[in-house]
Amino acid sequence: MKKFFLLLMPFMIGTSVTNFAAKHVQKMLMTADTPKVTHVIDGLITEWPAASFVADKETSIATAIDNDKDQLFVALKISDMVSITRIMGLGMNLFIDLKGKHKESTTIEFPIKASAAQVMEFVSKFKDGNGKKIDVDDATIKNQFLSRMVIMKTAGLVGLDEEKIYGLINNNGLTVAYSIDENTNTLYIEYAIPFQLLDATIISLTGKKISVGLKLNVPDISAMQQRTVTSTEIVSGGPGGRLSTGRASSLIEPPGSTMSTPRSPIKEIYIWNKYDMKF
Repeated sequence: MKKFFLLLMPFMIGTSVTNFAAKHVQKMLMTADTPKVTHVIDGLITEWPAASFVADKETSIATAIDNDKDQLFVALKISDMVSITRIMGLGMNLFIDLKGKHKESTTIEFPIKASAAQVMEFVSKFKDGNGKKIDVDDATIKNQFLSRMVIMKTAGLVGLDEEKIYGLINNNGLTVAYSIDENTNTLYIEYAIPFQLLDATIISLTGKKISVGLKLNVPDISAMQQRTVTSTEIVSGGPGGRLSTGRASSLIEPPGSTMSTPRSPIKEIYIWNKYDMKF
């Protein structure tokens, strides 16, 4: 676990995170032709056939989708440290579009995106009163990242309040679970979404091709507008999640100046998969 969370540290040093390419959209068709399984939403994905996962080329996030007569199931397998760092720090949205398009009106946000204030609070733990970087114990890093992984927000689900924060298991049947494999540094996430929350039935879904999407968020830096930035605080990433530091002249002013028109150093990433409902 120590190795895992030490690798997460570059995400929050300064206000920048790994630089991804432009918005990415994956269009893959998944079907429920794999043998029927009984899903247990425990974050372990052991019951999911390996062949049911489709990996996104840009992020290596692998998605699997299934359904029974009552619920839609989604599983994610995330082994790329850059993606894990971004998701745990900035949050992620899961979208469900029963019309097979790319609408974002039905959403499950997990983990919940950190606010600018939370980001700055976390960053402050890595610096002393003079702004010099200091070492922070592994438990502090771990607790900060996991503190938002016990709650979720929703939008567009029948019977759930969009303004309310929910636990990962609630009385409406919506369930989210996750686990972290310490040996492989892989993050697993599972979702169970009852059809009634989607205002759908077997009759309305039979033969339908739906879309399931993911959005990896960007930081909200509006509250950090007057923060001093230096040339070594921009963290950039290359293929396979290699991390390096260096000047990014298009993102920052000269060292010692303040950011007058703050822009996020990364862009939103979208991953969409098509799924053929089968009963």
